[in-house]
Amino acid sequence: MKSTTEPIVYISINGGPSTPVLVDTGSSGLVVTSASVGDAAPLGPATGTGTSGYSGGLSYGYTTYTTTVDFGNGIVSGPTSVNIVDPADAAAALAFFHQLGGASGVLGIGANSAGPGPSLVTTSLPGDLSQGVFLYQSLFLGIAGVMVFGPNPLPTRTSVSGSPDAYLQVKINNGSAQNVGAIIDSGGVYGTILSSMIGYQSNVPVGTQISVYTSDGVLLYSYIVTSQNAPTVISSGLINTGYAPYQHGPVYIDYTYSDNTTPYGQGSTNFDYA
Repeated sequence: MKSTTEPIVYISINGGPSTPVLVDTGSSGLVVTSASVGDAAPLGPATGTGTSGYSGGLSYGYTTYTTTVDFGNGIVSGPTSVNIVDPADAAAALAFFHQLGGASGVLGIGANSAGPGPSLVTTSLPGDLSQGVFLYQSLFLGIAGVMVFGPNPLPTRTSVSGSPDAYLQVKINNGSAQNVGAIIDSGGVYGTILSSMIGYQSNVPVGTQISVYTSDGVLLYSYIVTSQNAPTVISSGLINTGYAPYQHGPVYIDYTYSDNTTPYGQGSTNFDYA
């Protein structure tokens, strides 16, 4: 996995060319243009259509087909849904994707994200490989990262119900913990923060310490805001963690239903011991 603020992996769709896609825990479903889809087998009839978009300004129409996705090293999905951007929106979509670390599409792996869906390629992998996805973006001194399919390879330090949508606590500097709804988003770059959390300022001051906890107060990660990594200030809605949690340590996206605390389809975000 190429590790930047936007993690990139290469896949082949229906026997097509090697295609860089953004690994995005903040969305669900694979979205590409037709140029990334091969012709190893007929795609068959469309299984759906829709419209969707990504923060940053892209809105697009798409048509959904069923095919297979090859991650290399013998890891090939079963039949799975792929959303192909409509021709009228393809040029704008590709230009938008290229801004995401040089991607040509988005691989959404979030269990309870808003969409576009309709399913996850990663849960269509064979056997135990469909249990979850392990991401460690800061491996090798941050030069590269890894993405591993299957059971969690490391022990879990603490877990948050939901992936990517979850309830967290955030402290600004030495202030009190504030309960927030959040998107734990590997593709969210530097993330967002509510203006009410920083005294209704329009920008997060350089030197601000942002500490993020589970809803019951276990520290997940903490960082100091610089001129390069400041989250965008928003007035309302869910905050977005951005890539920070994935840079601070290994994170496992768990799709399995193991107890009564995590409803089926919601997933969990496990913060592992490095």
